Amino acid sequence: MEEIEDYLSKLPPQQSDLAYAVVHWLVESEELNPRLRYGIPFFYRKSWVCYINPQKSGELELAFLRAVEFRHLPEILDFKGRKMVAGILLDKPADLKNPELEIALQEALWLDDNQPYKGPPGRKKQSL
Repeated sequence: MEEIEDYLSKLPPQQSDLAYAVVHWLVESEELNPRLRYGIPFFYRKSWVCYINPQKSGELELAFLRAVEFRHLPEILDFKGRKMVAGILLDKPADLKNPELEIALQEALWLDDNQPYKGPPGRKKQSL
């Protein structure tokens, strides 16, 4: 968690405050474990569930890695041309109270608990 706190402390103040709120929400209420991967915070339970990505606009994107597999896809999620990942731009801590965001998180957690992550679709493992 120390590497996450170090990362958050280096963000601009508005993003840092929001990022701390997101991390607290994910870790405390949903028991996700944060890890710094690819230079940004990812959140895991059995596998990766979501990540936060600071935007140049000052917002923070909360992205769900397996959104393409959601049974119910909330309208607030945007794929932005990505095939698997969809996210929402957050501007303030109050954005975390959006009921559609809670639905997206519960979908992500259900997938993580019930359907093992097998990697991106279309990729086949090569035999040695």
